Amino acid sequence: MLSVVDALTLCVVMMALAATPSTSVALVLARSAASGVAAGAAVAVGIVLGDLLFVCLALLGMSALAESLSGAFYWVRLACGGYLIYLGWCCWRAAPQSANRPMASTPVRLWRDTLTGLLITLADVKAIVFYASLFPAFVDLSRMTVQGLGVVVAITILAVGGTKLAYAYGAHRITQATLMKRFERPAQRIGGTLLGVIGLYLIIGA
Repeated sequence: MLSVVDALTLCVVMMALAATPSTSVALVLARSAASGVAAGAAVAVGIVLGDLLFVCLALLGMSALAESLSGAFYWVRLACGGYLIYLGWCCWRAAPQSANRPMASTPVRLWRDTLTGLLITLADVKAIVFYASLFPAFVDLSRMTVQGLGVVVAITILAVGGTKLAYAYGAHRITQATLMKRFERPAQRIGGTLLGVIGLYLIIGA
């Protein structure tokens, strides 16, 4: 079972890592600015699911974690990069939506955003390094109990999910407050370009 100090320390570290500028942060910002806070929140859900998957793999041991990701890591980055480029192209082609009326977030689009968040987390080198090397320094994996696992899961959801949701809400509010109708098309294309750049970065770094 984690002590209070260990739990608080882990929470602060995970919040700091989640807040650090990265591809996942850029994706949350881009989707929130382009399609509303629901899209950014869906991406955040996918990111949290990816982190929870890493927690489960870390419990299997560092060697098992490395073995599980060694073959799939390359293809995950390629798939995620290609999908982000596709989303960027869709943003370029989509008709602008007024910032004064609510965005239409269909279940299919939200599921796609969640999947994108999951894939980009699985392809995140920073996340892999943390869960493979730094995470065991805060959590004694050999003595993990069901209660301890519940605490770790709660910390992950709170720290990672809460931080990403704050980014999503902030980006959406800024967009709603500053964009006028004539600027919607350029802003939408900037968001699409950002998604494409992130996708290219993942593919080049694969």
